[in-house]
Amino acid sequence: MARALLSINERRDLIRPYLAAAKVNWGTIALAQLIAEGYVERVLTVNFDLVLENACGLLGLQPAVYDFGVAPASDPAMIVSPAIVHLHGQSYGLVLLNTDEETQEHRKKLQPILVDTLRSAPLVVVGYSGSADGISQNLVNEFEGREPLYWVGHADELAAHLHGFLEKGHFHFLGGADFDRFMIELAQSLGCWPPRLFRYPLGHLLEELNPVVQYPVGNSDSSIDLLERLRQKLGVLRIRIDEEESRTGSLQELYMKGNFEEAAKLYLSWTDRSAVSNEVRQIAYWSLIGWAYALFQSAQEMRFEDASKPLTTAGEKLESALAIKPDGHEALYNWGNLLVEQANRASGEDASRLLAAAGEKYAAALAIKPDDHAALDNWGNLLLEQAKRASGEEASQLFAAAGAKYAAALAIKPDKHEALNNWGGLLLEQANRASGQEASRMFEAASEKYAAASAIKPDDHQVLNNWGSLLLEQAKRASGEEASRLFAAAEEKLKASLQIDSSKTYNLACLAAVRGDELQCRQYLETAEGHMTLPGFEHLVTDKDLDTMRDKGWFQELLARQKSRS
Repeated sequence: MARALLSINERRDLIRPYLAAAKVNWGTIALAQLIAEGYVERVLTVNFDLVLENACGLLGLQPAVYDFGVAPASDPAMIVSPAIVHLHGQSYGLVLLNTDEETQEHRKKLQPILVDTLRSAPLVVVGYSGSADGISQNLVNEFEGREPLYWVGHADELAAHLHGFLEKGHFHFLGGADFDRFMIELAQSLGCWPPRLFRYPLGHLLEELNPVVQYPVGNSDSSIDLLERLRQKLGVLRIRIDEEESRTGSLQELYMKGNFEEAAKLYLSWTDRSAVSNEVRQIAYWSLIGWAYALFQSAQEMRFEDASKPLTTAGEKLESALAIKPDGHEALYNWGNLLVEQANRASGEDASRLLAAAGEKYAAALAIKPDDHAALDNWGNLLLEQAKRASGEEASQLFAAAGAKYAAALAIKPDKHEALNNWGGLLLEQANRASGQEASRMFEAASEKYAAASAIKPDDHQVLNNWGSLLLEQAKRASGEEASRLFAAAEEKLKASLQIDSSKTYNLACLAAVRGDELQCRQYLETAEGHMTLPGFEHLVTDKDLDTMRDKGWFQELLARQKSRS
């Protein structure tokens, strides 16, 4: 509204300094590389800045640029490829459309280019919310699924004003995406990253000089090659730099390709690393973390006995990363996560030792970066796990310490719904250990945490599932109409969770077992088994909710299958 009160010149003067200061980001360089490699023929943008044009220039690419703020083409067939189309104008143009009234009025003029784009090739929408102008509504109205449409959003869930896409085929949404990382990973997956500029900078510059003709002399037909000496110097410099930096150049290229294991191995193979630059150390540090994370992920998909080696190796890589950067809080945080995973696969003294070591890593990470809310949240989870294994005063102290970590994480990031969900789990565990008024108070406090988490992220199936589990526990302690009400509320939450993630049916199986519904219990347990979401054998043996099913033949067979997998 405030912008509409300014004149056109005032608005242009207000915006232009920001446009002039716009920096070229790596996601835009990746987009330029996709254009250069022929993967992208047309870019439609509502940005006024020339960041993409500058990125293309860095790579030696000159796509056609169209300003639809001034002259929207009625015949899209006249647009050449590759092209950048500024739908609302661009920084040096005569028109910059940025008020609601202007963009809505302009929307009709953009219809031909939007329809042609939707129908002629797959469309990827990235870095655009669609909430500030009428373009998104045009896309919803005109999208027919002739070609796929991929909407890549920063938010985890598709915005309400875009739900019209969900009714149509060949629409795909990817949430929680960072523009730079998404574009880089896309270019990596297509095998065209990094661009030649960053692999062979002097070779790239020499190629860019090739089209330059000789310099004219006076009025004659003669000319002088004024660039000959420059080319010679660049050639000599290129040979010298290639000899001096062959290994660091290869390291950078491997890292930019996302091949962290090979990049780390290359760095570790150097016998003399005393003179390497800080940039090289940073690349090596992050390559080792990336390698460790890949090992960690692969281990999570393995059987217990097979996961030991990759988890141990991942720890060694994080230790190597810290040798490069002793104050690397990222490596310490990841090492803490790794040790927790190892503890979850251990028992007895080994598990206790690993959990204690994980706590030390989180503490060290937070000593370096006190505002790391993720480390605080995970440290809270660790302390909760330790509390579950303890009893008496020791357990009480660990529960209190875990709650303090969740509170600290939320003080830094109040909308961290994960911490609220975990805090609810802590209070539920305490409620299950208590009785009478103390248990009721804990149940109520846990419910408040789940409600707060759900208010922040209503479609978090874990929150809904945990909330349903809490209501089930309350129902088992109640009687009469109160129990019926709580059982119904638990079923409502658990089924709402099921609508989001159909694989998590174990708590519904427990609810059915408590109610004595054998058929429903069996269906839910076998569904969870099919999705590999059943808890471990020991949990199934000891879960009292399933006591009514223990003498059933099918349940004994399920237990046997689960035992063989353990």
